[in-house]
Amino acid sequence: MVQKPNIAVQCFWDLLVFKLVLYVLEYMFDLPMLWSYDYVCEQLKSELDFRIEAENSEACRLELQNCVEKELRERVFVPPINSSVLSPRVLVSEWVADTVKINDQKGLQEHNFDAYAIMKVATRVFAHQIFVTGNVHCDPHPGNLLVRKHPTKPGMQLVLLDHGLYVHLSDQFRVQYCKFWTAIIRRDMDVIKEISQSWGVQDADFFVMTNIMQPFRGAAGSLLNADTKSRKLRNDDILRAPTPDELIKIQEMMKERAKKVLADTDRFPRELIFIGRNINLIRSANWALGSVVHFLN
Repeated sequence: MVQKPNIAVQCFWDLLVFKLVLYVLEYMFDLPMLWSYDYVCEQLKSELDFRIEAENSEACRLELQNCVEKELRERVFVPPINSSVLSPRVLVSEWVADTVKINDQKGLQEHNFDAYAIMKVATRVFAHQIFVTGNVHCDPHPGNLLVRKHPTKPGMQLVLLDHGLYVHLSDQFRVQYCKFWTAIIRRDMDVIKEISQSWGVQDADFFVMTNIMQPFRGAAGSLLNADTKSRKLRNDDILRAPTPDELIKIQEMMKERAKKVLADTDRFPRELIFIGRNINLIRSANWALGSVVHFLN
């Protein structure tokens, strides 16, 4: 991989446009957006130095080699880097042939790959990074997650590419994030509120919903407004399309609740920006294969 000579200049202008877009969105929708700019820029600029990518790649490879889970040791492959030709703009790794993108349902079927086995490994490897090692690959789009036949064993092997965009989680945050998800599964609102408030979030229920991408009923109820909370919903209420007036009310309500999630951006963990990206990309691949794995399992 060789970096084009104008990438650094292009990156500068792209990030300038990104800042302008954040400013316009904040102004138009009255939601805090600019707070994320400096952290996002810092992470994206690190991708311009291939030596950083090589360090991330090697760390990931060694962590998987030493993983206590045999399935991850055997079923995930990180191509080794050739350090003798490494530079800020040149990176050479082992070539991996005969692969299929993780979301290519037709291609996976043609190779008789098991979609459930693939997504189980993909989900577990990133959970391992988030909750165990703290070194998290944050760009797992389908072009970076390839599937091949295992070279020495029956079944598949997941090939993990492009280690330029990583976040490195502190032990404190990693423990908090683990407790947060455990509390979601147990519906332990006391722990959810405690952690959310420590992150400057004033609406714990809505914050949970933005993470799990589905309704969540905690102490404050669900997304239903005050009028519908007090009555039992009939099937036709749930299935019918909302009216234009109802859509406006829902949008206004979600906007106000989003403000509460970002009530104190000074305390909001910047790492969640890219961890959320990681989780949503894996969700997307899972959805493309028919939602074969429940991400909470």
